[in-house]
Amino acid sequence: MFPSRLLLPTLLLVACAATPTWAQTADRCQAPAPDAASSRVPGADRRIAGVGLQVAEESGGTQIVAVLEGSPAERAGIVARDRIVAIDNKPVKGGITDLTSRLRGVAGTPVVLDLRRNGVDFRVSMLREPIRPPRPSMVGIGITLGAPTKDREPTVSGVIPETPAAQAGLQAGDVLVAVDGQPATGTANNITALIRGAEGTPVTLTVRRGTTLETVSLVRSKFYTGC
Repeated sequence: MFPSRLLLPTLLLVACAATPTWAQTADRCQAPAPDAASSRVPGADRRIAGVGLQVAEESGGTQIVAVLEGSPAERAGIVARDRIVAIDNKPVKGGITDLTSRLRGVAGTPVVLDLRRNGVDFRVSMLREPIRPPRPSMVGIGITLGAPTKDREPTVSGVIPETPAAQAGLQAGDVLVAVDGQPATGTANNITALIRGAEGTPVTLTVRRGTTLETVSLVRSKFYTGC
């Protein structure tokens, strides 16, 4: 194993798989103008709030893509791939915009969801809470790739601190020779496809530093890229 050396990130991660974004979640939004109904809720937190769901439109209706950890939705037992049938006894028919506007509200106000899981309908009741969006995270080994050598082998241009690559001692300037025994040649997309994988799965890199070849075994993991 190479001696450890940590480098600050300066480039986008190209050897990692991104987790789903929360661009369509019901909880990342600007507060709407207050209305009479919400202003009368005793003790309600006036900040915009939601239940912690990421949703997407698919054939057959609106499906939950992800549930934010620690959210009202998670505590209610909602899981990814559940389908939202109705909100507060009114069917969901207007797509993402309609759904998210109805999930949003003032913290402390109730919302009732009718859901469908594997053909079985069920109902959950929750109270909206202020939702902090998750920090941006990636699953991978934590390297960025730069220009290839004359032999078309990619060069490590950066190593993200506290990632599998950093813990294994990889450094900027190391040359990636092979991934799991397959030559690391071809397009950047081909190489990153070899490196990417599910969290907790192993990957073995053959790396050249100067004239020394080293085989490094890593386990892909999740790490945070934001503040």
